[in-house]
Amino acid sequence: MEKIMAKLNIKSSTLMKILLGLALGVVVVLAVVFINLRNNQSAVVVASEEPKPATLYEQMEEITETVIQNNTIVVYVSGHVYNPGVFEFYQGARVRDAVEMAGGMTDYADPNAINLAATIFDEQHIVVFGIEDNAPPTASAVMAGQNSGLININRATAEELTTLSGIGPARADAIIRHREARGGFNNIEEIKNVSGIGDSIFGNIRDRITVN
Repeated sequence: MEKIMAKLNIKSSTLMKILLGLALGVVVVLAVVFINLRNNQSAVVVASEEPKPATLYEQMEEITETVIQNNTIVVYVSGHVYNPGVFEFYQGARVRDAVEMAGGMTDYADPNAINLAATIFDEQHIVVFGIEDNAPPTASAVMAGQNSGLININRATAEELTTLSGIGPARADAIIRHREARGGFNNIEEIKNVSGIGDSIFGNIRDRITVN
């Protein structure tokens, strides 16, 4: 080694500096390699934690669930049914479907007191009346009603309601839907709670309607 140093004219101090420099360079290179490896590993971990994009099936499933929720309506069925309660249906269901979901009518129900073919709507209250609840009026009451010309807004058909001033087919249907949802009118003033019927129309029909 000394002969080689003598030929190259390298002093011992100079050789030490060269060796130290080489050692330092090796350390720096190793440090850079270590840092790069660590960064690559972190990148792999972060990439693995990123949520995967939803598959086409998952997207379609989410869209279907949203459509179902938007087309779901909730109604309350009470009265003379075996299992009264709150039930969910799809748009287009009928009162008949709601009554069947509630266990069907009891022996005391009056099937003529409810329109089973009517389309149900969200937040509707369907009341199944009993035979005694809707007992037919006595002969004297019928005669009194005929003589007075009063229309019972709790029992009148859509055709009968349209004979009232300012009540067309749309408002007649609204009256029927309103009374079915709330179990009837307690007094004639409550007809003003029906959409489209204000003080003006009520003033024109108040002497022609009754709830008894």
